[in-house]
Amino acid sequence: MPLPVSHPRCPQEEIIAQTKTTVSVTTFNNYVKNLTTFFSYAVREGYCDRNQFDGMRVRQRRKVSEERSIFTPGDLARLFASDNCARKDSPRPHQYWLPLVGLYTGARLNELCQLYLDDIVVVNGLDCIHIRATREDQKLKTVSSERLVPIHSRGFH
Repeated sequence: MPLPVSHPRCPQEEIIAQTKTTVSVTTFNNYVKNLTTFFSYAVREGYCDRNQFDGMRVRQRRKVSEERSIFTPGDLARLFASDNCARKDSPRPHQYWLPLVGLYTGARLNELCQLYLDDIVVVNGLDCIHIRATREDQKLKTVSSERLVPIHSRGFH
């Protein structure tokens, strides 16, 4: 299927609205930026006459953080209802603990899945999760993602 090209009768927003699978505006713009770079090279080397991606992007009407959905108290009640949740004594304890740790910390799922026992630290008498990449199998989204996350006062008992 050919890539849709924006023109006066078919703006990018209309194309995005018609797709079944969506990506964030930031992701879309990053894809277009990569295509622009590639086609700039192709034009410079004489493989094509013009870069049809040059100048193409979708403007963000609001901050990315405002686009994200938040869970309402009702959503959380349904998610953590006893018939939906794994039990503490489940043969797969991560199915019980990961949603709870995520709820109380707001950490990314992949950050939580790569934690080790020594990533739980005490700082000034407060239990914290140290999200970091000190081992070969630990990765952070960005360098600035390393942080200490205080463990909620209700704990994980």
